[in-house]
Formats: sequence, C-alpha cells, structure tokens
Amino acid sequence: MNKHRAAVLVIALLTAAACASEQTATPTTQISTTTTTVETTTTTQAATTTTEATTTTEPFDTDRLTLTEPGTPESEVEIAFYQALDAYTAAIRNPDPDHPALLETTSGSLLTRIRSNIQELVDEGWTTRDSEVEAFQYVLRIDINDTGDEAELLACYFDTGVVYDKASGEIINDDILTVEQRQTYQRSDDRWLWVDAENLTSVEGTGPCAGNI
Repeated sequence: MNKHRAAVLVIALLTAAACASEQTATPTTQISTTTTTVETTTTTQAATTTTEATTTTEPFDTDRLTLTEPGTPESEVEIAFYQALDAYTAAIRNPDPDHPALLETTSGSLLTRIRSNIQELVDEGWTTRDSEVEAFQYVLRIDINDTGDEAELLACYFDTGVVYDKASGEIINDDILTVEQRQTYQRSDDRWLWVDAENLTSVEGTGPCAGNI
C-alpha cells in the first residue's frame, strides 16, 4: 500500500484535543461589510461593499489518494481527510487556533477542542517542526452511510513531529508514535467536514498499522 508522506503531524497534540473536555469557543472571525456614505446637497446615499467569501484550501492533487479512485464518493471523503490534515498541520506549524483552513475543514466540538489545544501552545510559547524521521499517514478504510451524509474513516499515522519552545529551542515532546485513528466526517452542502476523532491504538515507535517504514 502506498503511504502518503507529509509534514509534521504531532498526533499527540490531536489526541489531547480529542480527549479533552468540551469547551465553548468565542468566535473571533467574521465576515464584515463596509458602508460608505455619499453626501449630496439634498440626499444621503448609503453604498455597501460586499466581500465575497474565499477559501484558503489549495486545489487537491489526486495523486495523493492511496485508497480510492478519483470521482467516487469515497474519494471525496479521502480528499477531505488530507485537506483536514493539511489544515491541522498548518495551524500547529506556527500555532494559530483561528487558522482559516481549520475553519474550512473541521467542525463541531472537535474543532472547538482542537482550537483550544492549539491556544495552549500559543500560551506556552511552544511551536512544532519536523524531525529527521519522516512522518506519514494513509487511509485504511472508508464507510459511507446509506443516506450519504456521514462517513467513518480509519487512518494510520506514523507521527514524528517535534514540539519545542520558541524562545529557548528546548524540546518539549519528540516522541515517535504510531496511531490508528477512527474519524467521522459529515457532509455539509458540497463538502465533507471532519467532526470527530478517536484513537483506537497508540504505540511508541513503529506500530502494527505502519507496516514497513
């Protein structure tokens, strides 16, 4: 089976987020409009400039698919997996709980927990980077329900990411883990959103689902 290799994952951080107690997040981003007032000798006109919503996720390279064929319902879920992964990685690279890509790919209580956990990185002055050992992840199974609006995905992560102190460079966590994780995706309008994660196994070093590195 082909394995998709990518940047730092720090699944230990995600594990903590998925197991943490649910907290209420205060929205910090919003779509705003600008109102301009134009005065004349007799009337005042209000002109509103509308800003169209844009997405920050990059066009997806279907060569990254390891389980499904492009154009199938299952491939849409696998694409959502990698897009959520990319968003998560970007959000912890230079920790930003309000990273736009996170908001586009993840939803519900999982998003709340992840954002809270990333905020802890910010508060501690910590950040993340790759280690010399290359990380990878791939999808083992995808099951879509009969109504086509929810999917369960099983993934394997070989996580080699490093958490360190930005100021001193001190290593906080450089454990190498193999994690088998069950994820839930829900269809919203024309896209799948990541809404839940549960670690089924977490093994130090190379675990069973990683196979041969």
